[in-house]
Amino acid sequence: MGLIGMYKRIPVVLIVVVLFFLFSTTLSAFAASEKRVEIEGSEGSYITISNVVKEKKGRLSHLFITNAPVTVKFEGDRLMSRYIHRAENIYEGWQGKFEDMKIEDNFTILGPGIYTVHGSPDAGVGTNFIIQVFEESTVKPNPKPFIVAPATSKVLVNGNAITFEAYNIHGNNYFKLRDLAMALNGSKKNFEVGWDSQNNTIKLTLNKAYSPIGKELAVNAPLSAKQAYPTESKMYVNAQEVEFTAYNINGNNYF
Repeated sequence: MGLIGMYKRIPVVLIVVVLFFLFSTTLSAFAASEKRVEIEGSEGSYITISNVVKEKKGRLSHLFITNAPVTVKFEGDRLMSRYIHRAENIYEGWQGKFEDMKIEDNFTILGPGIYTVHGSPDAGVGTNFIIQVFEESTVKPNPKPFIVAPATSKVLVNGNAITFEAYNIHGNNYFKLRDLAMALNGSKKNFEVGWDSQNNTIKLTLNKAYSPIGKELAVNAPLSAKQAYPTESKMYVNAQEVEFTAYNINGNNYF
C-alpha cells in the first residue's frame, strides 16, 4: 500500500501517520529460474543450472548467483571433459586452489560455496563459468520493471496546494520521499532524510529539520508514464529498521 491514497485533500497529519506507521508486506521475490549455457564448439550440447536468481557477465567470467540446492546438468553426447570444482575464493577466478568433485550427467550442489563449471567436446574449446551458491532463499532476484502512470490527484498540505511529481501504482499515489520531507519542513512533523550509499540504506530522523539538496518539488512537466522497480534499499527510522512498500523511479525512491 502506498504512503498516500487517492484523496483529493490530504492533511499533513495523515501524510506523517501513513509515512511512519504504515504496516506493509515485505517485497515479494520473483521465482528463481533455470538457465541454459551452450557448450562452445559442440554440436548442440549444453549445461543447465537450476535456482538461478541473478546472472552477471563480465569480460573474463560468467557468474550465476543461486540459492541452494542447485542442480547442474550436462546435456549432449561426445563431451570429452566435464567437471565441477569447488573454489576457495571467487576473486581467485580460475587461478585459485580447487577441490575436485566427482560428477555425472546430473549433479546437485547442496551447500553454499563457489563452484567452477567446465564442459568441452575436445581439448581445444569449451565453456567455463562460475556458480556462487547461497543458502536457500538468501538471495532475491533482480526486481522486474513495470510501467506506472502519473497521479492526477490534487494535494493540499495544511490547506496549501502543492504540486508533486507523483505516480499512481496499483491504485495508490506514490510520492518522492525528499519531496514529502521538503513539504513538511518547518512543521511539527518534519523529518530528515539521510542516504548511506555503501549499505544502500535510507535513514529517516523524526522531528528534525530537513536539509534540502536542491531538487525537491521539481516537476518535469509534462508528466509521462515511467518505468518503476520495487526498491531494494533498506530503511531505518530513528535507527530502527522498518519496512515500506516503495518503488524506484528514475533513481528516486517513491513511497
